Amino acid sequence: MTMIAVVSPGGSPGVTTVCLAAAFSWSSPVLLAECGESSVLPGYFAGRQPYRAGVVEVAMTAARDLGAARLQLEEETVALDGAARRKLLLPGVADPRQALQIKDSWPQIAEVLKTSDRIVLADVGALGVESVPYAILTAADAVVLVLRPTVRFVARCGPRIEALSRGPLAATPRYLLLIGEGPYSPAEISRALGGTPVLGVIPTLPRAAEIFSDGAPQHLRWSARLQMSSLLQAATGFGVELWEHLKSRTYGQASVPDAGEPPGTATPLRQLTPPPPVPASHMPPPSFGVGSALDAGLDTTTGEGR
Repeated sequence: MTMIAVVSPGGSPGVTTVCLAAAFSWSSPVLLAECGESSVLPGYFAGRQPYRAGVVEVAMTAARDLGAARLQLEEETVALDGAARRKLLLPGVADPRQALQIKDSWPQIAEVLKTSDRIVLADVGALGVESVPYAILTAADAVVLVLRPTVRFVARCGPRIEALSRGPLAATPRYLLLIGEGPYSPAEISRALGGTPVLGVIPTLPRAAEIFSDGAPQHLRWSARLQMSSLLQAATGFGVELWEHLKSRTYGQASVPDAGEPPGTATPLRQLTPPPPVPASHMPPPSFGVGSALDAGLDTTTGEGR
């Protein structure tokens, strides 16, 4: 199945928010794999989903037996859409020290993810740090670089685009996804970054973004619901544009990946339901950042976001 790596040049432009919006809005079954720090469980789920070792457990198993790791992948996921389980999350590392423990296992993790029968959205995060899982980028069918249309972000992106154009990554299609409006048009941003295609513009919607990054009250205020609808529609739009590029074999791609059904209509807001309270036995370790003192009375929606 197709794996899309979503990255940023740094500066927190909203990679996880984009990944969550795409996971909910695309009609295909999706696996959102956090290839870095876990931010969805403590963020969108607000710590109310049972703790999972996620990618760390898959990495440990893959080091011994790739076949067993493929079977374990489903067990380590968390459903973003309840019982339907068409939208799954593979949580990232909960403790920064875990990133060092699995840093040599990313080739095996990438191989396991590529065997998924879902579209895999790999949330890689910021490029340019030592812990970046380059094996995920190499295995991906496309890399989407998320940025804001400003001089600061374009300056950051320049060296990253150049790095993605070398070695084993040179054959992988690269695209830009802009967040919010700025002083420069998508065409100008594309030209400044070597003609890299722009998939679209995701509007700046702070209320909707906050839902994905930190959870929100179950009964959203009307303005927040309107923003969420707009965000999901924008995510659908960039997904359709991405699939059109892949089908047209942009960048001389050798073969079009098996994308399954293309991204389609957005998930109705009523499906973004709150998770059940988490029993104390399921609370993550202290290093996860969410302790047993978490107020069980907080009324939050399910989700993820960074």
